Amino acid sequence: MNKLFYFLESKYVYLLFSIMWKIILDLSYVLYVGKYFEYAGFLNNFDYSTYILSWILCFIGLFFSSKVINKPSDFFICFFLHIAIFPLLTFISFNAIYNYLTVVVVFLSYILVYFYCNYKFFKVARVANVKNGPIILKYISFALIGYLIFWYLISGAVNNFNLDLSKVYEFREINAELTNVGFLAYLNSWVYQIFTVALMCYALLKKNYLFFGVLCVIQTFFFGVNAHKSILFAPLMIYVIYFYFSSTKALSILPLLLSIMVGGMLVLSFYNPISILPSMFIRRTFFVPAFLTFNYFDFFSNHSFNYWSNSILKSFIPEIYPEGVSKEVGNYLGSGTNANNGFISSGYAQFGYVGVFIYVLIFSYILKFCDYLSARIGSNWFCICLLIIPIRNVFLSSDLFTTLLTHGLLVSIFILILVRSPNDNGYQK
Repeated sequence: MNKLFYFLESKYVYLLFSIMWKIILDLSYVLYVGKYFEYAGFLNNFDYSTYILSWILCFIGLFFSSKVINKPSDFFICFFLHIAIFPLLTFISFNAIYNYLTVVVVFLSYILVYFYCNYKFFKVARVANVKNGPIILKYISFALIGYLIFWYLISGAVNNFNLDLSKVYEFREINAELTNVGFLAYLNSWVYQIFTVALMCYALLKKNYLFFGVLCVIQTFFFGVNAHKSILFAPLMIYVIYFYFSSTKALSILPLLLSIMVGGMLVLSFYNPISILPSMFIRRTFFVPAFLTFNYFDFFSNHSFNYWSNSILKSFIPEIYPEGVSKEVGNYLGSGTNANNGFISSGYAQFGYVGVFIYVLIFSYILKFCDYLSARIGSNWFCICLLIIPIRNVFLSSDLFTTLLTHGLLVSIFILILVRSPNDNGYQK
């Protein structure tokens, strides 16, 4: 096993797996997305010069990406490159009708995040330890998990309990109307996205595997009611991250796992092209965010920016898009749905290039601050497990401020503050 981990830590292995991931993305677009979803805007209009340029940017991005993890931001920068930028480069290679300036903006944002997190010139605030922080976390988490179970029972949402992945959309809105009343919409999301995840991580940190198993059952119950697929897969993702990064620092596992997952879904699509799984894991996860990124930039290049008139500045600026930015883009695309996208697109929608710069600076500061907190915990995997769901939302599907509040990124940071060890060595390495 040690020889395997040593092999995975090689920079050449990281480069090889990343190239393999990019090739599989290209093949999955040509053989699946562009073939079956052209009607939805996924064209198959290949451009050689754009494709060559995409590979040049791919190698530049890999040059700035860490090959091993020494702090959580190393993982999240690598994560950003492989799940957001690589699909964007593949998409533009087959959809050259879009403005390449969008790719430049996203890529420069990636470079800025890298420099901010890796140079000591940029400082972050230090915060004092919280006495009995882990105990406080456990009491709060137990109380909130108990509340949500009770609320799902008395609200009647449990009557629509479902574990069939193909039927989640039939029950999601119905149960949301029953349970997400006012502030509870935020609180419920925090419970199953943050507090149960935090307890799972803490159980693994203390090697209490029985408690981890009980929490997995509770998380499955939450999925059966709220019907968000990411909740169901969270325990498996947490355990894989814990097991792997407790043994090695190699980041080559990320492009390898992505290649296996998407490659497997691509093979499945050959036998059953109408299966929900290839659509969910290939098109929806990687190429819909890329598609929306270009359309966000297209729309707001020709229409007024939002200037946060629906959120932090709504008391000072009349609402420009009363239905919200994502709904406006959905109407622009003709779907009428909420076309949510990541923090770079959302930053551009709010205030153009200035909005992108503001969001990138704030996000970079958050990552660097979490690096500082993680060093006091002593386990990079703990921080990664706790932050991966909200940060994935930041990259692909949510405005930065929305993720901080609604999706619990701010709560996750508060939890990291609570669980820090009072000594500099942390709990474990």
